Amino acid sequence: AVVTFEMPLIPPLPFAPTACEFVYKKGEAQQKIAVADATGKIHVYDAASGSTEPVKVLDTHRAAVRVMKYNAAKRVVISADDKGVIEYWSPSTYEFPHDAVSFRFKLDTDLYALAKAKTKALTLEVSPDGEQFTTTGPDRKVRVFRFGSGKLRYVIDESLESANDAQRSGNPTYALEDIDFGRRVAVDREMGRLLQDSATGYPNAIFDESGNFILYATLLGIKVVNLVTNRCARIVGKVENTERFARLAMFQGVPQKDKRSRGSGKDIKAATEKDPTLVCSAFQKKPSVSVHQEGAGGRGRRRRRQGRVQRKAGGARRRRADARGERSVVGARADVRVAHDGRGHPHQALPRRVPQDAGELLHALPQQVLRQPDFPPRHQGVHAADGRPARRRDRRDVDLGRRVRG
Repeated sequence: AVVTFEMPLIPPLPFAPTACEFVYKKGEAQQKIAVADATGKIHVYDAASGSTEPVKVLDTHRAAVRVMKYNAAKRVVISADDKGVIEYWSPSTYEFPHDAVSFRFKLDTDLYALAKAKTKALTLEVSPDGEQFTTTGPDRKVRVFRFGSGKLRYVIDESLESANDAQRSGNPTYALEDIDFGRRVAVDREMGRLLQDSATGYPNAIFDESGNFILYATLLGIKVVNLVTNRCARIVGKVENTERFARLAMFQGVPQKDKRSRGSGKDIKAATEKDPTLVCSAFQKKPSVSVHQEGAGGRGRRRRRQGRVQRKAGGARRRRADARGERSVVGARADVRVAHDGRGHPHQALPRRVPQDAGELLHALPQQVLRQPDFPPRHQGVHAADGRPARRRDRRDVDLGRRVRG
C-alpha cells in the first residue's frame, strides 16, 4: 500500500508532453525523468535537485515520441516515435549504448519493422531480465523483440480479421456465441477508433517474472502465451463479457507487511507463499480489477477496488441461480458438491461430475427429488434406484424434502 505521496518537483513545461518515464535505477544519486515533446526532443530533468531546468535535451527522434521504457537491467532507455522508429540511448552518457548490444548498425536489426509496416508503438514493456521487450500498436499486432540483437522473436496477430477467423473455426477455446462475439467486436472497434493515436489506456503486453510468458488483453479476455512453445496457455476473464480489458500490471512476489501500518487494525501474519495478482483496467470503466490465482479451494478471486465488491467468475446459469437466492449445483467448482432440498438441508454429497439435467440428477441421487427451477410446470418422471421409470406423478404431489418411493 502507498502510505504517503510526495511531489518534490513540478517543472513548468513550455511544451505539451507526449511521453514520460523515470530513467534511473534505485540507489542512484540523480533521480532522472525523461519527458518528450511533439517535435521528437526528449528533455531529461533531475527530480532530486529541485531544478526546473532540464539536465539534457536529446534530438534522437524526428517525430513525436509516444512511448519510452527504461530497461533497468541494462540501464538503457528504449523509445519509439510516430514514424515507427525505435531507438536505444543511455541516460548516463546520453549516447547509443554500444556495450549493451551485440550489433553495430541498426540496419542489421528489426528495429525498423514498425516503420516498414507503416505503424507505430503505443505501448512498450520490458522483461525483468532486460533481454526482451514487447510493443503493441494500431495494427493490433504484438511484437516481441530481443533487446541485445534487436531482432524480432514473435509477431502475434490479434487483429479483428484474426478474431473472425478464430470464431469461424469453431474451436471452443476461442469461439463465442454469435451475439456475444458481435458485441465484443463493436466495443473493440470503438476502442481502436478512440485510442489509435493515444498511448494512454491502450492494451499492453507484459512479461511474467521468468520472461517465458507474455500476457495481453484481447476481445476474448487476457491471453497468456508461452513464448517457448508458442502456444496460448490460458485465457483469463473470458466469461467477463461486460468488460474489455486494456492495460495490465502483475505482481508475483510475496506480500509483505509495512511496519508503518502496525496498530492500524491490519496486523496480519506475514505471508510466506506467493500470491500472483493481475491488476487490469478496462475500456471506459473507472474501477480497476485485480485477478488472483486459484487457491487451495479451487476458487479464483476477482474483486473491484471501488466498493470492494467481490464476485465469483462463473457461467450465466450460475449467476442467475445466485440472483434467485438458490444453492446452485451446476457450475460449482468445489471438490465435493452438496445438494440441498427445499428447506435448505443437505441430502448427500454428489460426485465430482455435476449432473446437467433433471434426469441425470435423479440418477445421481436415487429415490430423492431435489428442487430444480427448470422442471416442467405440470408433470415429471421419477426414476427408481434401478433406473426404471416409476409411475407418473403430478408435481404438486411430490414432496421435495422426502424420499419418493418407486
